[in-house]
Formats: sequence, structure tokens, C-alpha cells
Amino acid sequence: MATVFLATQDSLQREVALKVMAPALAADRTFAQRFVGEARTIGELNHPNIVSIHDVGVTEDKLHYFSMQLLSGGDLEQRIAGGITERELLRIIQPICSALGHAHERGFVHRDVTPGNIMFDPADQPVLTDFGIARVVSEATRMTATGLSMGTSYYMSPEQARGRNVDARSDIYSLGAVIVEVLTGKPPYEGDDSFAVAYAHVYEPVPKLPPRFLRWQEFVARCMAKSPSDRYDSMAQVLEVLEEFARKTTGEGRRFDISKADKPAADMGATLQLPVPEISPAKSGRLRWAGLALGKGPVEWWSGLRPAWRRAWAWFGGKLERLPPLLWVGVIAGVSLLASALFLVLRGSPEPPLPAVSVTQPTETPDLSDGLADPTNDAVLEPVADLEPEPEPEPAPLPTVESIQPSRPVLVDLDETDEALLVESLLNTPQGQARLQSLLEDASTALAENRLTTPADDNAFDLFQSALSLDPDNSVAQGGMEQIIRRYVALARSAVDRGRYQGAITLGLRARQVARQITLSSSVAEALDSVEEYGYSQSMTRAQEAQRVGDLEWASEQLRAALLFKPNDAAVFQAMDQLSVPPEPEGPQVVRDVLANGDFGPELLVTDGSDGIGLGLGEITVDQFAAYVSDTGADPEGTACRNLESWMRASRKRHWRAPGFDQDGDHPVVCVSWGDATAYADWLSDQTGKPYRLIRVNDWAQAAQQPADDCQDNLGDQRLLTVMKRREVLDCDDGFAYTAPITAFAPSATSVTGLLGNVREWTADCVRERSGVCRQYAVVGMSWLEGDRSDFGTTSKGYDPEQRYNTIGFRVVREP
Repeated sequence: MATVFLATQDSLQREVALKVMAPALAADRTFAQRFVGEARTIGELNHPNIVSIHDVGVTEDKLHYFSMQLLSGGDLEQRIAGGITERELLRIIQPICSALGHAHERGFVHRDVTPGNIMFDPADQPVLTDFGIARVVSEATRMTATGLSMGTSYYMSPEQARGRNVDARSDIYSLGAVIVEVLTGKPPYEGDDSFAVAYAHVYEPVPKLPPRFLRWQEFVARCMAKSPSDRYDSMAQVLEVLEEFARKTTGEGRRFDISKADKPAADMGATLQLPVPEISPAKSGRLRWAGLALGKGPVEWWSGLRPAWRRAWAWFGGKLERLPPLLWVGVIAGVSLLASALFLVLRGSPEPPLPAVSVTQPTETPDLSDGLADPTNDAVLEPVADLEPEPEPEPAPLPTVESIQPSRPVLVDLDETDEALLVESLLNTPQGQARLQSLLEDASTALAENRLTTPADDNAFDLFQSALSLDPDNSVAQGGMEQIIRRYVALARSAVDRGRYQGAITLGLRARQVARQITLSSSVAEALDSVEEYGYSQSMTRAQEAQRVGDLEWASEQLRAALLFKPNDAAVFQAMDQLSVPPEPEGPQVVRDVLANGDFGPELLVTDGSDGIGLGLGEITVDQFAAYVSDTGADPEGTACRNLESWMRASRKRHWRAPGFDQDGDHPVVCVSWGDATAYADWLSDQTGKPYRLIRVNDWAQAAQQPADDCQDNLGDQRLLTVMKRREVLDCDDGFAYTAPITAFAPSATSVTGLLGNVREWTADCVRERSGVCRQYAVVGMSWLEGDRSDFGTTSKGYDPEQRYNTIGFRVVREP
């Protein structure tokens, strides 16, 4: 990912470590984000045992770099090879635990605690490095594009090996693995490849330490518990245990010489801890001379015999120096004769070779049901002479494979027959079944979390494909692959709806890449083919609408988008040739502005005498308001809405999606406050680049006209009487008891609809102000609840801007 150089910072004349990202990776935005994220991560952490960052930037040649504190004392991996004392181990690990605890408190998990990432400064103090794959725990996104390969497999926790979410306890596991390597000279688990090592971390028990290190067994076992809940809760708890170790450590400690390290002990069960009696200083001195050094257990106690042996050998050597030379010759000759005699006695005479035999079996097969041979079996063993054994065929030479490193798996080519036998034999083992089940579970989790084909090695596609490599006919994996395709098809259609055509093309290509791995059902194949047709039809429809309202630039862009889905379509080229400036329209015109995602805003009526002001042709609908909620996330669904304009009938069960009666997407939205309506108008302004606002009382008065027919608009009539038994209703029947679609009562060429019915409408005019704050805003028009037109001229009333009613909606006006 990067190269580290020794450099000099000219401004301060100091040596630094300069980390420069590989040029080939700089073009990849994900790698660049991770590189800069490493610098920012370390920059947020201020601890003496965490490497410090001096500078970060990008050169003129687009090379990402940052300079760090220079650590010239090597790393822990080098020191393990030379042997480390117990006291030295504690001196190194305790500050590293403090550094990790500091990072955890600020929400960072290191994810790659290894001996190579524990380095030493010129003062020989340990420093934690390489936060390149650390991540903030609170972030929902996962910027780890290499999935399971993130981290070193020798030290990664089981949850990290499985690609699950990790927290501070993952670093505690890795720390335990590092301590095991310090004590034994090798990582806790080894294998032929990274999968084998990761598998061991997940399923194999915690390794037993050699007998002389058993006092560390319980500590290491808890650090490396398979379940995070069984480990220490924090680095603070780990530090408490290590401080207790440091208090109990006496003497210079023993150097862990890896070249002479004990082999891993067999299963010793629970660690045996013997009490050590109090011993007076005088007696203690005599015991030390005898070799019984004080320790915490029998292993350390017996290890004290070593100084006694050295003293005895020194004494014996001194005696030998005083012997005369002739006596030396006699001693050597006697020892040689004694050794030769012992060799001849112990070797004994060689046994004669066994004769070749043939076995004559009885006519009846003995009953071996009880696990013992039948004593009545009279099989006769007869010697057979002069039989030449048949020559055994020479074994086929084994293929030679280069050394396999866990972080660099090697692929061995197999022919189809060998590969099929290998897969079948693996699937028939308990380990193969467990592996298959684990893959299916992880794949289902990734699918539920929408990790379809990214990040690498930690997505539903790769996991389902691995399951199919074990069991090609597995129905769960086959169905999972189809779910991925359907999910990509849905995402592609959604991208088309938002006007993101290039994104829709990319999503469709990903779906086809997945489809090439399996045999598709007819329904999935049809869904896959629908992406291009849907994108083409939507872009052509938008092009026609843009041309109709005179936006030729937008129409041309939509036609170019249509060519993405059908590159050589003759209809698109014909439409491009027909694009021309339409004649200047005369009289009232209905126009629509284009939103940022390619959709169109509400229809507006622009008349000759309006000075370019566009009055909303109808109220804002449920679908139009839903688009605003989806884009901004400002959903007032959880707030209360009043029924029938009553102060006693407010309920959170009523909201703009469910106002107490059924509505379709083309009905006027209700249960919205004045603030909700104003926010929608502001959103339209941002989306179109043109100024939008709510209607004013004067706008309404100029546009509204006294109708000649009582049922010309949606008001309280006989249909409302049927469902609510209200008495103040009109004698006619307009066909709607509650709200009606905004197109149900079509406007004339010079008027808008719904000004005198359907819903009341919020305005931008304040009718009651106190202390500079508007307490009530005007609401104009009449609603589906009212059936008396006698108040036609006085329909403006004041309402609390924070309240919501299922009789009040709004419409917008566009300024020129």
C-alpha cells in the first residue's frame, strides 16, 4: 500500500519517517481515503506510546504522503527472535496496553496488533504503529475494502476472521496472541494458508503454554477466549492483571531463549499453584545455595537447582585440577572401559528376522460383535519360504509448491476430476459441513446488510460463491445469488427514478456479473432484462416532457441518457433531430421545473398578467411530499394530527401517511404544519434553483372565483353525510367523502383547482404576532369537511403554525 522512507524535515532539521502511498493506488478513491484516514486517526490520538504524525499532504504528482515520528529501535518481532526476559515483556506490554486503552476510549479499534507494529523509539520505549486499518466504532459504514484480509491472520480475533463487527475486545485477543509468541517463539496457530490459520482462530482451543510459563496460562486463555463476552472487558482490566504480575516478579527474570524454548506442553488441565511458605533470611540463603530458589510454583521452584549444579560443577572442577597427570590417564581409561561395557550390555543381541507367514482362515467367520476375537478361531500360521515380494509401484512424484505464507495463499491447479473429488470429500466431512453452514450464515448476514459484492471477501456474492464451490447444488446459495440479482435490479430502477442513469448502468452490469455464475430462473432473467428497458422508457418520457415545457437543454440530456440503455436506437436519434426552439406560447401556460434528480416539480399556472409568477395548479400531493421526505429525512410522521379541526381529537396515530381516512398518492397531503409546508417550499427552491414560497391571501383572492355549481369542488356533501352523519352538508354528491385527487375537478385554462374545496391551505401571511414571533398564520379556502358557501368571502382564518390538521394542506407559488 505504501513505502516508508527515511527523510529529513528541512524546517526543523530532524529525521522523520516519510510514508508515501503507492502511485498505482492513488487513483483508487477507497485506498486514498484509507491512507488519509490513517493519518487523521493517528492525529486524533495523543499518547506517548502511539506514533505521532508531523504532516500530511499530496504532492504535485498526486502522491499522498505523511511524515511520522522516526522509530529507530526496531520492532518486537526482532526482539522475540533474540529472547526476551519476563521483566522486559512486562515493560513492553504495559505501555502498549495503555496506548490501546487510550485509543479505545476515543472510539478507535486498532485491528492489527502484531509484534511488527510494536516498535521502539531511540529511548527504547515501545510505540504502537500502523493504524492504517483502524476504524471508528461509531461509524456505520465499512471502509475495509479487503474484508477478511484486513489484519494479520496470525493474530486476528475470531470475529475479525469471520468478517464480523469488532470492538476493543478484538485488540485484547490480538494482544494475547502476541504474548503467546513472546513466550513460545511462535504464533498461537500456524497453518498452510491464511484460511487454515483463520479457521484455527475460530474453532481451535487456546494453545497450552510450556510448563515453565503456566503462570501466564489463565491470563492468555481469557485474552484469547473465542467469545468476546468471555474476555477482559477493557484494557484497564488487562493492565490490572499485568501490574499484579509485575509486583510478583522477582529477580532478573529468565530470558526466553527461543532456540532452547520448550515444546508446547500436552493438555495439563488447570494450572497447579502451590503455596510458598514464609522463610527466614538465613534459611533462605542456605536454600538458595542448595538450588531451591523462591518461586510462585513448582516449575520455578525446581528451576532453582540450576545454580546448585553450577556450584557443584565448580567444586568438582577444582578438585580435578589438583589431580596428578598419571591419575588423569587412569580416570579417563576407567571411564572409557565402563562406557564400552554399558554399551554392549544395553545393546544386547539382535533379534532374528521374522519368517514370512500365510494365514489360513476358518470356514466360518468368528463373531466379533463384543469387540474381542473368538478364542475358538483355529487360524493356522504356516511359514512360507522362497516367496519374492511383488515389486511395489513407484509413487507418482508429488508436485512441488513454493513455501506458503498465511497472508499469501497459493492456488494449485487441479483438473476437473481431481477438483470434483476434492470438493466431494471435503463436503462429506464434519469440517466441510461446518464450513458450508458458516458460509451460508455469513452470506445471509451480508445480504441482509446490503453487502452484495463489496467489500472484497466480506460480501454476499463471494460467500455464496464459496458455498457453491463446496456444494454446487445447494438451494440456499442458489437462491441467495438470485436475491443479489433482484436487489441490484431494484437498486438500478431506483437510480433511474432519481435520474442517476450511469449509476443504473453500473448496477445492471453488476447484476449480470452475478448472473453469469448461476443458471437463472425465467423470472430473474426477465427482471434482469427489464433494467435497460425501464431506463430507456423513463429517460424518453422525461425528454418529451422537457421539450413540451421548452427546456431543450434538459431534453437533450435525457435523450443522451436514453442512448446509454439503447446505444443505436433510431427513435432517440430522430428525437434529437426534431429538437428545436418552440414558438413563444400565448395565453396561460402550465409549466414544471426540473428537480435535481431529473424528476419534475409541481405543475404551475403562469398567466399573461401574472408577471411571470407561477401559481400551483393544485395542492401538493402525498407523492410529492413523500419525495421531499425521502430526500431530506425530515419526516413529521411521529407528530400528532388533529381530526376535524377539533382541539380534543389530537392523536399520534394520525399523520400525513395515515390521516384517518384512505388516500392515494395524487390526493392533497394533510396533517402537515405551517413549518412542514415552508420547509417543502425551501426544498423546491434548492432543487430547482428558483424561488418558491407558500401562497398568500392576495394570490388566493385573485385566483378564486365564486362557482356556479355547488359540486364544482370537493366539499361536504351527501357522500360525507353517508359516512359521518353530519348535518351541515350540501345537497349534491361530488363523489368523495374525504379528500379527492387534485385532478378530480379539472381546472379551466385560466384557473387552478381546489381553491374552494378539498383542503384548506396554509399561506405565507401572519395574522397574529407577539414579541416579534408569529403566533398564527392565515389559512385560506374550504375543505372536504365544510358544506356552507355563505362564508366564501371570509374564508381566511388564523391557525397555530405548529399544529397539524387532517383538513389543511398547502400549495406553492414560484416567483419569477
